This record gives sequence, C-alpha cells and structure tokens, in this order.
Amino acid sequence: MPETRTNDEEQVRQLEHEWIDAFMRGDTETLDRILADDFVFTDPEGKLLTKAQWIADITSGELIFESIHIDDLQVRMYEDAAVANGRVTVKAQSKEGGFNGQYCYTDMYVKRNGQWQAVAEQATLVSQQ
Repeated sequence: MPETRTNDEEQVRQLEHEWIDAFMRGDTETLDRILADDFVFTDPEGKLLTKAQWIADITSGELIFESIHIDDLQVRMYEDAAVANGRVTVKAQSKEGGFNGQYCYTDMYVKRNGQWQAVAEQATLVSQQ
C-alpha cells in the first residue's frame, strides 16, 4: 500500500476516535471540523439529521452520550473517499429515550482541500442493552 494511502487511512481512523471523543465531551468545535457542512446522519429509525441539527441536539442537551466504545473498526480507501464500518456500544439519552445498545455503522469521508471530512453516517441497532 503506498505511503499516502496508509497515511490517509490512519487519518480517517484518528477522526473516528476524535469524533467519539467530541460526542462524549460535547465538543462542537471538533464536530464542526470533522463533519462536512453537507453531512447527513441516518439514525436507526431512518430519520435524517443534518450537521446543524445533530450539533444543536448536543449543545441543547437533547442528546447526551454517557459512553461510546468502538468494538470493531474497518476502513477502506477509495482515492479521495473513505468508508469506515464498525460496531459500537453506546449509552446515550435523548428526549425520545435511551439509545443504549450495540450499533453497526457506516461513515463516509471525502477528502476536500487536503482535509478528510465525514459526509454521511448511517447506524443500525444490533442489540439493545
């Protein structure tokens, strides 16, 4: 694997961990950097959330992450795009209730102006805890 591709994969892996840390701390500056302006999240119930909506949920206290643990992470590179697939264990609360359980997810990244940013995420509940 060429060195650039290896470095890009490591950058995406690092962003996956930074993203989770930012959720845990409510760090909207880091989320703003990682998530592209056109980012869309498809939640386990099929609801679409924009970057602004997701960050607003965190800053308002509507969504609070108690813990997130990456159980498995795989990253595949495609020139200026990357796909991260994984499984996470989550404990979170929102106005709708708890989001406790294990989820499979897919994150899509695009490299723009030399920087990797997430453009889409989809999560599916595997088991409730």
